[in-house]
Amino acid sequence: MALTAYALKQDQPDLKPTGKFLSAVIIYLGNTVVVVFLLGILFPRTVSWRRFMSVSGREAWLAVKHVGKGSQILWQEAGRVAGH
Repeated sequence: MALTAYALKQDQPDLKPTGKFLSAVIIYLGNTVVVVFLLGILFPRTVSWRRFMSVSGREAWLAVKHVGKGSQILWQEAGRVAGH
């Protein structure tokens, strides 16, 4: 992960079309999947791919709900301020 962060700080032309933030998110997700996969191979009784996917999906859905709620609050406040 640290090496990925270092690599993203370098000037890389292949990251420019999507931007550094989106590229970082995709790369970190890929790194996480690879790490979980390798840990699942090394420790099959401890690391469960199914549990990882279940927890990740649940947490991602919660994050989407919170971002949606926050966006709704900001939109309502912007409308209230603009209405003054």
